[in-house]
This record gives sequence, C-alpha cells and structure tokens, in this order.
Amino acid sequence: MNEPAAARKPASSRGLQGKIILGLLTILPLAVVWWVLSFLVGFLSWLGRPMVDAIFRISPLQGGHMPSWLNDETVLTAIAVVVALWIIYIVGAIASNVIGARLIRWLGQLIDRIPLVRQVYGAVQKLVQSLSNKPDGVERVVLLPFPTPEMRAIGFVTKTFTDAASGQELAAVYMPTAVNPTCGYLEIIPIDKCVETDLTADQAMNMILSGGATAPDTVRFGRPI
Repeated sequence: MNEPAAARKPASSRGLQGKIILGLLTILPLAVVWWVLSFLVGFLSWLGRPMVDAIFRISPLQGGHMPSWLNDETVLTAIAVVVALWIIYIVGAIASNVIGARLIRWLGQLIDRIPLVRQVYGAVQKLVQSLSNKPDGVERVVLLPFPTPEMRAIGFVTKTFTDAASGQELAAVYMPTAVNPTCGYLEIIPIDKCVETDLTADQAMNMILSGGATAPDTVRFGRPI
C-alpha cells in the first residue's frame, strides 16, 4: 500500500521543481529588462536633476507656493528624465551643424587642458568614435579563441595596429560579458586569429544580452577551409 505514495512523492517533487524553473525562466527576461530600464532612468535622472533643481530654485513657485506633488521624489525623477532627454536632443541638434561642431571642438580643447579629466574624457571619446567607425582591415564583430582554443567569444574590434618588433597586424578587441555588456575583457590579439563573422553589431549585442537565445541559425565558428 505504500508503493503508490512513494511513487507519487518523486513525481510531485519533479512537478514542483519544474514549476520553479519555469517561473525563473519567465521572470529572468523581465528582471533583465527592469535592470536595464532602471540603469537608464537612473542615468537620465542623474543627468537632468541638477537642471531641475536649478529651475526650481529660481522658480516663483519656490518659497511656500510649491505644490506638494512637486516634492514627490518620483515626480522629480520623471521631470529630470524628460529634461535629460531634451538636453541630449539639443546637444545632438547643436552638434549636427557647423557652428555647434566648432563649439564642441572648442569645449573638447578646453577639457583637454584639465589634468586627469582629459585622460578620462579622451579615452571615452575615442571609445565612442571607434565603435561608430568601422576599423581598417577587419570586420567589427569577430570571434576569438577564448577562454580555450576550442571555444569562441564574441568581440568588438576597437582598433587595429602593428607590432613594433615583428610588424604583425594586431587588433584591440573588447569582449563584453553576458548578460551585462558593461563589463568585459580587453584582448590584444593577432588579426589572423580573429574569426570574422557576418553578424552586425546589433545582432551580436542582442546575443550577448540574451545569453545566446537570439543567436541566428548559422554562425561562422571557424575559418573557411
């Protein structure tokens, strides 16, 4: 009489485990989207909040006439995000014309005179420029033999240069980690070790963010024979 109960217990345990795994697989994409949105909202709020505070300080509403809902932190964050988006749009509009481009170059030259700040500003500026321009002699998205020769990791070529001793062509490749591409590795590797792919930068980034779930049906894993 105990055999049916004993048989039902493992089945019930498997059913519980399956539902937990299914629940995790359902929640995980939502959690990643929430994390990305939280990061973007936090960054935009950080960018726009000083402007919002300055506007409120000079506003006639200041001094006891401020509506109570304007003191709500959620409302202030939303206003800061909108202000930050407007700032980004205005900067883009200014940078798209000749006078604005000259002004930005002048600002860059001014920052270049400030110790320490110029190193950070210059490094970030060069990174943005390298990601927006296709490198010479190699595709943007490549596969590297990492962490073992039998495995491949997605990388983005940021610059190509030459070995001073041997004259060999080298590439600086940034390899973001899944599912957080803001962390990763910088590898300097011979160009002939990089496996070129037909993946676009957007496709490669989607693969990284999804942990490979959005990979295309075919990927060039090795060099053509």
